[in-house]
Amino acid sequence: AGAFHIDTLRRVFTECVIPYIIKHFKKDPVGASKKDDDMKKETADGRLTSEANLEEYDTFDDYIEILIQFGYVTLFASAYPLASFIAIGANLIEIRADIWKLGHLFRRVTPVRANNIGMWKMVLKCFAWFSAVSNLIIFAFTSSQLREWLPDYYIIDEVSGRTVPKASSAEQILLVILVIEHLALLFALSVKNAIPSAPENVRVEIQKRLWLHDEVATNARNLSVQKSSSEVTSLSQSSMRLLGRPKLK
Repeated sequence: AGAFHIDTLRRVFTECVIPYIIKHFKKDPVGASKKDDDMKKETADGRLTSEANLEEYDTFDDYIEILIQFGYVTLFASAYPLASFIAIGANLIEIRADIWKLGHLFRRVTPVRANNIGMWKMVLKCFAWFSAVSNLIIFAFTSSQLREWLPDYYIIDEVSGRTVPKASSAEQILLVILVIEHLALLFALSVKNAIPSAPENVRVEIQKRLWLHDEVATNARNLSVQKSSSEVTSLSQSSMRLLGRPKLK
C-alpha cells in the first residue's frame, strides 16, 4: 500500500505540478519579441510558429504509468482493495492535467487512425490473467478466510502467535489454490466467449456497409466496361466507314 501511495503521489505531482511550473517560468519566444502595442495581438502565423517550436508529444511515458497503476490495482487487489478507488481519483485529476498539458506544453498531435492501442492491449491482458494467480496466492498465504475453510492445514506459531501453514500441508494448499485458479480461469474464458466483441446490430450494420461497398464497386466496374466497349464499338464503326468510303479521283 505504501509503494502504491508514493507512486500515485509522484504521478500526480509530475503530471500536474511540474508542467504548470515549467509553463510559468518558461519564456514565451513569440511574446518576448513583441514590443509595440500593435504587435501584442498574436497573428495566426505567429501562433502556428510558436506551436511548431513546442516539444513533440510522446505517449510512451503515459502508457508506462498507466500499466504500472493497472498492475498495482489488479495484481494486488486482494491485499489492498482501496487501490482501485484511489486510482480512479488520481486518473480524474490527471485527465484534466493532461488536457492542459497537451494544449500548452506540447505540439498539436496529428490524428492517426488505429484499430486499438497496439502491444499495450496485450500487456494489459497479460496483467489481467496473471492477476488471478497472484491474488489467489495472496489469498492462500495471507488471508484468514482460507484458514477458516481449511483449519487442518494451519497451525499457530508458538513464537509469533500467528497462524501459519503447516510444512507438510504446503503442497495441499497449493493444490487447492491451483484448482480454484483453473476454475476461475475457465469461468473467465466462458464469459469471454459467451459475450461477443461486437453486438449483433453492429455486426449486421458492418455487413450491410460491406455489401453496399461491393455493390457500388461492382456497378462502377460494369459502367466502366460498358463505356469502354461502347467506345471500342464506335471506333470500329468509324474505321469501317472510313475503309468503305470510295477513293476520290
